[in-house]
Amino acid sequence: MKKGFTLSEIMVAIGLIGIFASFSVINLRGGDRERGVRNEAMKVIDGVKKIQTMALAGKSVDGETPRKYIFQLAGCKDCTIFSLVTDSGFLFEPQTSLENAKINVYRINEENIISDNPVSNLDISFSPPRAQPAISSPERPDTVITSVTIRIESDKDRNIARCVSVNAVSGRIDLENCP
Repeated sequence: MKKGFTLSEIMVAIGLIGIFASFSVINLRGGDRERGVRNEAMKVIDGVKKIQTMALAGKSVDGETPRKYIFQLAGCKDCTIFSLVTDSGFLFEPQTSLENAKINVYRINEENIISDNPVSNLDISFSPPRAQPAISSPERPDTVITSVTIRIESDKDRNIARCVSVNAVSGRIDLENCP
């Protein structure tokens, strides 16, 4: 009796290995979009925290300390850019652009009233020396906005999204799963 495997047994084993390998590759590719959206959400958080740090440090512009440092989303119905500016309009760095993702201002808490009507312009400003966030929108000039949720979603699949929440009362800036 000969020992070893027949050609058909080897072909079945190779076929099974190929099928299992294709499942793992499909699974890895599915996570790419989620990782991409999370990375883009981290860009937004980094922008907000960077402008907050500038306010805490009192970073000067042309020898003067601005009264406000502003994280700005302008014209933001499905936009992909944000800016870091001062109250005098000085731009700290070029506008930051998101790749393969869109930003939507999705939930605003106005004095205990939650509104799901998005706005297209949003400013999160920090005033030195304490750098407590203040949230405002030119579209709602007379409202006190206590918190905002910014939704960053995949440009290919709206179900893949992360939310950045900013709370003006506590000063918290968090990354969370969107409801």
